[in-house]
Amino acid sequence: MYRRHSFLAIASISLVGMAAAQDVEVYGRVREQEQPQPITGATMDVSSDGVQLFRMLSDSTGFYRIGLDVGRVWRIRFAAPGRVAKLVEFDLGDVPANDGGYGMNVDMRLFKEDAGKDFSFLDEPLGICRYDSATTMIKWDMDYTGPRMVRMRELVPEVYTIDTDSVSTGAQDE
Repeated sequence: MYRRHSFLAIASISLVGMAAAQDVEVYGRVREQEQPQPITGATMDVSSDGVQLFRMLSDSTGFYRIGLDVGRVWRIRFAAPGRVAKLVEFDLGDVPANDGGYGMNVDMRLFKEDAGKDFSFLDEPLGICRYDSATTMIKWDMDYTGPRMVRMRELVPEVYTIDTDSVSTGAQDE
């Protein structure tokens, strides 16, 4: 009897570990645009196929970590009260099914709302990441992302720079 319970416990732990495994880990810090202060409790609404699947909150240092499965297109909407929300898309549809273990550091800066500026272009993704089969990496689509970053920086100039995690692949500070 004892042996059977031990086996079931080990099998359950193994299944939980397999169910929790994610193919792409997106992580970073949500900060204020004006100064490098973390935004505690910023929300990350995670959706796929137009359906919001879950919401995460940044911790007291602004840190977040989200696991995404390959084979889907994901959107993460970063938001905080009194700040302009930003949307980022991860097109993981072409990542081979047996690939995984990718990590991306996406540090997000949210700026204060300003009724005098038109931020409606941020209703669409500010940036899109896609799988590049030639390099087998997930990269920012700069043909899409570049012009939007320029437009955003024209409206809200960059105030400070930070060093992102040197271990990450495809690090981006928005």
